[in-house]
Amino acid sequence: VKDRAIASSPADGYYRTLTLENFCFLNLPHSDSVQALSRQIWPETGNPNFCETIGTYTFAMADLQRKMSKIILASLGLDVKTFYHSDFEECTAYMRINHLWSDGKFMEEEEVLHPHTDIACFTILYQDDEGGLQIRSDEGKWLNVKPVSNSFIVNVADSLKAWSNGRCRSAEHRVVYKGWRDRISVPWFAQFPYDKDIWAPAELVDDEIHPRRYRPFTFSQFRRDFLLNLLSKQENPVTFVESYAGISRG
Repeated sequence: VKDRAIASSPADGYYRTLTLENFCFLNLPHSDSVQALSRQIWPETGNPNFCETIGTYTFAMADLQRKMSKIILASLGLDVKTFYHSDFEECTAYMRINHLWSDGKFMEEEEVLHPHTDIACFTILYQDDEGGLQIRSDEGKWLNVKPVSNSFIVNVADSLKAWSNGRCRSAEHRVVYKGWRDRISVPWFAQFPYDKDIWAPAELVDDEIHPRRYRPFTFSQFRRDFLLNLLSKQENPVTFVESYAGISRG
């Protein structure tokens, strides 16, 4: 029945490959994307239990997103109330539920998600006990992120890196998997409003240690050009934010 909602890309609705399937929900928590997907899969009655379960989770994650935004602002030494209201209060999110089918396919270690950085504001990730997530250290080594029960992983993304004038690092990561059991992960991508200028506040810029590193851009422009670059393969996606918006100091 899930094929009724199948989409052409992993960024919307239900998507499936030979080893992975995912559900994607956009503009959370206030959009009707959960109900819309439910109506596609179960056109006669929908699925109230499905909608209620996903809805409860999304509102809890939206609350966690608000708290994490304020923690990040405080860590940067900014006035939390002022900058949350001006830059983060209107942030939305999209969420994916990823199901990696093993079925005996991963008896040898295999890279199932290529190295990348996220492009939104920050990501709150739930992963099950199977693990597989790795991050690249400053020295270039891949480090395993061990799953911890009842916890989330928070990863800064490229838009927040630019907004913070590079003070928040966007970590390169990948998924390498070996095992016979399926893997479940649920990333929640907090994102700036599509039409908002992403521009480091003056409080995070100075002439000596922290000169301005990025020109202003909107998330909609950045996302569009990032996806076009993925198709053209002209720039390394891991460093795309630097070539896209970085200010040269030559």
